[in-house]
This record gives sequence, C-alpha cells and structure tokens, in this order.
Amino acid sequence: DAKLLYTKLLPALNSMPLYSNRDMGPAEFLEVPNADAAMTYHDLARLALTTSPVIGARPSKFVSLLVKNAAVNIVYRSIIDMPPSSMDPEDTRILRLAGRNLANFASSIDPDTVTDDSLASNLSDTWELLDRFLKKINTTASKAIDQHSLGEKEVKTN
Repeated sequence: DAKLLYTKLLPALNSMPLYSNRDMGPAEFLEVPNADAAMTYHDLARLALTTSPVIGARPSKFVSLLVKNAAVNIVYRSIIDMPPSSMDPEDTRILRLAGRNLANFASSIDPDTVTDDSLASNLSDTWELLDRFLKKINTTASKAIDQHSLGEKEVKTN
C-alpha cells in the first residue's frame, strides 16, 4: 500500500515528515522583533514568523540553520543562570541531542549553496554557540547517583 509507504515507513526511516525532505526553495530569515514587541510572542512562535519564501532569497537549508541556531540560543539563554548540578538527567540528554542534531545539520550544508561569505560566519557562530551550550549543559547536569553511592559515607584512607 503506497499510503503506508509514504505516511509511515519513509518518515519513520528518515526521522522526519516526508515533506521536510524536499528543498522548499529560497527563503529569508528575518531578525526577531525588538524586545518590546517580542514580549508578546512565544519564543518558538517568533521563530516560525521569521521565515518567509521570497524569490532570490537564500536557500532553505541555510535559513533552517539560522532558525535552528536561534532555537538553541533561546534554550541556552533559558539555562544560563541554572546552578551547577541542577538539571534533570533526562533534560540534559535531550539538550545534548539537540546540540548534536544542530552540529550534524550544520555539517551537512553544502558550501556552494550560499554564494556570499555569510555561511562561513554563521557556521563559526554555530560552533561558538554549541561550545557555550554544551559547556553549560555539562556544568548544570546533575551527577548520576547509583545504588552503591546512596547512604554511604566517604571512607577516609590514611
């Protein structure tokens, strides 16, 4: 059944909806609105509003990189003030996966798709953001507790 193939099997094997595999053509990334206007928008809704198809604009993969960078930057700003060892292990795992996905996506962009020098500078910004992001995750990640460490006191050796 073709419906099963296109609605279930292909998206499951590719880990994304079928239509997101297509290059949607040129698109433009618009900066997030100023702080006063932005306070009335939910962060991810603002990201969705920052892209619009325009003839002659940059390729959609490049715009996707900008949007993914903006999303990771939003998350980074939300965890920047967290104290050390305070993040739930599952949250840490999800954020590490988000960083890994951004790195994989950024690495897959063909340098010939963007004709000006903006790709190089944006990739540099991506690596710097990921470096800060992963350092913060490592700092805020709670330490794993195993069954052997519960309730035991440290044994001093002389």
